[in-house]
Amino acid sequence: SMQVEAKSKVVRVDEEAATIKASEARVLMNECETELAKVIPALEASVSALDTLKVRILKHVSFWMFISVQCTDKENCLFHFKTSDFQVHTMQKIRTEYMTNPDFDPRKVSKASSAAEGLCKWIKAIEAYDRVIKVQCLPFPMANTHGKAQESLTVTMALLDQKRAELKDVEDHLVVLHKCFEEKTEEKTRLELQVNLCAKKLGRAEKLIGGLGGEKTRWSKAADDLQNTYDNLTGDVLISAGVIAYLGAFTVGFRHDCTKLWTSLCQSKNIPCSDDFSLSKTLGDPIQIWAWNIAGLPSDSFSIDNVLCKSNIQKDSSITFVDKKKKKKCIASNLLHIGL
Repeated sequence: SMQVEAKSKVVRVDEEAATIKASEARVLMNECETELAKVIPALEASVSALDTLKVRILKHVSFWMFISVQCTDKENCLFHFKTSDFQVHTMQKIRTEYMTNPDFDPRKVSKASSAAEGLCKWIKAIEAYDRVIKVQCLPFPMANTHGKAQESLTVTMALLDQKRAELKDVEDHLVVLHKCFEEKTEEKTRLELQVNLCAKKLGRAEKLIGGLGGEKTRWSKAADDLQNTYDNLTGDVLISAGVIAYLGAFTVGFRHDCTKLWTSLCQSKNIPCSDDFSLSKTLGDPIQIWAWNIAGLPSDSFSIDNVLCKSNIQKDSSITFVDKKKKKKCIASNLLHIGL
C-alpha cells in the first residue's frame, strides 16, 4: 500500500506538471493567435495595397529598370514576395530611414505617385507584420511560436493522458488493495473474537478442572475402597455368616471379640477379609438402615446388627427389639439358654 501511495504521489505530481505545462501552452497559443489576429489585417492590407499597382504605372517610374532586373515576373513578383525574406538590416533600414520620415505617408505620397502610394502602404503593412512577428515576440518569432505552442500542447496533452491513465491504474490497484485490507481486517476481527471466546472457554475449563480436582481424589479413594471391599468380600461374608448363625444372642463385647478372632483366623488361612469388620457395612443397605432409623430403630451398631441378623435368617427369631427393656430381657433369656 505504501508503494502504491508513493506511485500515486509521483503520478499526481507528474499530472500537475503536465497540466501546468498544457495550461502554459494554451496561454502561449492564445497569445500567438491574438497577435496573429492583429497582424493578419495588416498583411491583408499590404496585399490589397499591391492591387493598386499597375504595370503601366510602374513603367513610368524612373527606377523601373532596377526593378525589372530584380523581378522577372513584373506582375507577380511582389504578390509572391515572402515576408520572411526580409533581411534584418533591410528592415532596420526601413524603420530608420523611412518609417521615421514624416513624409513617408500614403496620403502625402499619393500626391506624387499612385504607385508610390501602393508601395508605401505595402511597406508599412509589411513593417507592422514584421514588428509583431519578430520584434514583439522575441526571443521566439511569432511564425514559429504558434506552431511550437500547438505541438507542445499536443505532446503535453498526450503526456497528460498517459499520466492520467497511469494514475487510474494505480488508483484501481489501490482500490483492490483497500478491499483486500478490509477483508483481512474483518477476518482479523473474527479471529480475535474466536480467540477471546476460546480463552474464555479455556478459563472455564481450567476452573472446572480445578473444581473437580477434589472430586478426582474423592472418586479415586471411593474406587480404592470399593476394590478393597470387593477383594475382602469372601472373608467378610464368611464372618457375617458366622455372626448371623452363632452370635445373634450375645452382647456387643462378645460379638466384637469373636469377630476379631475370626478375622485373625481368616488372615492366617490366607482368606482376604477386612481388618475392621462390620456387619452393617458388609450386609447393610444404607438407605434401608436409614428407613429403619426413621421407623424408630436405635442408630447404635448393635441394634442395626440385630435387625440385619433377623432379616438374613430363615427361622423366626425374637432378637429384633426397639424397646430397651425387652431387649434386656431377650439378652438375659439368651444367656440362660446358652448356660452363661
